[in-house]
Amino acid sequence: MNRAPIGRIAGWILLLSLLLAGAAESAEIQARASRDPLVTGESFSLIFSSAENPDGDPDFSPLKRDFEILDQNKSNHFQFINGHKSHSITWTLELLPRKAGEIPIPAIAFGKDRSTPLTLKILSAPPPAREQAGRDDSDLRLEAEWSGKSVHLQEQILLTLRFLNAAPIAGASLQEPKVESGEALIEKLGEDQAYETTRDQRRFIVTERRYALFPQKSGTLTIGAIPLTAQLPGADRSGSLLREFFNDPFIKNFPLGPGRAGKTVRLSTEPARIEVKPVPTGWGGGTWLPVHRLELSENWSPEPPRFQVGEPVTRTLTLQADGATAAQLPELTIAVPPGIKSYPDKPRLEDQRLVTGIIGKSVNKIALIPATPGAFTLPAIEIPWWNSDAGRIETARLPERRITVLPAATTRPDGNASQPHPVPSVSSPAAPGPASEKPASAAPGPASEKPASAAPGPASEKPASAAPGPASEKTGPAIPAATVTTPAPFWPWLAFVLGCGWLGTAGAWWYRARMTRRNAPATPPPRSTSDPLTEPLDALKRACAANDPKAAHTALLRSGMAHAQILAEEVARLQAALYSPDPIPWHGESLWRATRAALNQPRSARNRAEPDPLPPLYPR
Repeated sequence: MNRAPIGRIAGWILLLSLLLAGAAESAEIQARASRDPLVTGESFSLIFSSAENPDGDPDFSPLKRDFEILDQNKSNHFQFINGHKSHSITWTLELLPRKAGEIPIPAIAFGKDRSTPLTLKILSAPPPAREQAGRDDSDLRLEAEWSGKSVHLQEQILLTLRFLNAAPIAGASLQEPKVESGEALIEKLGEDQAYETTRDQRRFIVTERRYALFPQKSGTLTIGAIPLTAQLPGADRSGSLLREFFNDPFIKNFPLGPGRAGKTVRLSTEPARIEVKPVPTGWGGGTWLPVHRLELSENWSPEPPRFQVGEPVTRTLTLQADGATAAQLPELTIAVPPGIKSYPDKPRLEDQRLVTGIIGKSVNKIALIPATPGAFTLPAIEIPWWNSDAGRIETARLPERRITVLPAATTRPDGNASQPHPVPSVSSPAAPGPASEKPASAAPGPASEKPASAAPGPASEKPASAAPGPASEKTGPAIPAATVTTPAPFWPWLAFVLGCGWLGTAGAWWYRARMTRRNAPATPPPRSTSDPLTEPLDALKRACAANDPKAAHTALLRSGMAHAQILAEEVARLQAALYSPDPIPWHGESLWRATRAALNQPRSARNRAEPDPLPPLYPR
């Protein structure tokens, strides 16, 4: 049978499984603005990012009601770090607000996928300054803006630098912020942003750069003046080309004037003094964590979790903080009740540097393996943190989880494993049920087994009645009755479709094997006892069936077929098994098949030697 239909069937089955698996998942598309707050008359970037390919192309038409779309582009980013591959897709739109206020950004359609909605706060542009003496009429300006001048220890401070120019320049370079007194960690945030704005009734091109600072010592933190050096274009009488001066990508979006670099202009910001306050006296201890927002979430694998003695279940805890690095996050210590063993993995730390600040994330995976059946309670997890926006202590909390561990699978007399009846294994915390609710009855067990001790339940719960059995048998642990109905999962349908496909493939393989056997040459007729090969061939057949290489080699030499060309490969394997210094297992089935094939050939072809690859010494 031709192999092509089988390959096509397998290919269709694989494609169908991929399509069905992809239908169960959708791409998560995040939306964010390039800076905050926004001002009317100033353009900004609206960024959509996803780690997976969405269902289709985006439809940005809903944005045209409140914004003017100046430009849009799409980029793909691939990254390999310590053997881990990551992929992200980014759509960047350059928008100009049409009005001030809180403007909602709806969920943008990417085919069947949707982006996360958000709300942008757009401020009204300040009125143009009146004509007055001392107004700044320079074409180049450098501004520094701080998010606060009084913060707590390790609290994030945002520094925004803006370089404004109303005239062409040939190049510029900006130095990094430096600490003159105190101690602080400085991190650059994202890429530089370019947009246009109006100041004093003049149009400026703005390039904006942001930094995040984390004070490491209380007291006064002093940041020195930040200098910028710009080159203005000058006339070139010799007609030479413009001399490039790009020491810094800070001004890569600015237009260049004619001629080569001429006059040099130096600008600088004012030094900044920041008051760093110590940890508040009301802090109860633990890891000090001043952030804008802290989120603690959990995931289970499998989902929903099903606990059974000896079977591992993975619990993933994710801690994400807005305004802190991943290194600042506390290490999660998870307590488990007796009867359950925990094996935590090394936390995975990630930092996302956005123009709005740093978002640190810690992903912790813990494998839980129950040792005894029964009902258990996983204690609540609480992480205290300091809300730097509200100025108070708050707590991120996961409530306690009540789980039911099923007994291990037992072996039935027919040799198959008997699984206990499945019940939901995790329940959300709730008040004790009414007194009329009773746990499910337990199955009878052997007399030598004793019921495992379970965690104490509410006083209103009654022990389960045992199923009828011999007097010498004792009942196993009671299993609470399931009170949650779970919708039919998607995967049984996928397993059914794949199973049908594989059954079709197995049938095709069976049909091909049947046709091969039908077309195979018949077994050679038995030779007469007068044939001199009869006795050695019978001895060879017995030696091959017994996997005896020594007897097979002797019988092969007696038959005179040891030098047949068709048996060369099998003879080499036989000799390797006999004379190799290390023991090599040998099976005689393949040698006997090759011998039968050789017997079907004419005697002249059976003993024909290979042609000599060398030409004759004395050619005629």
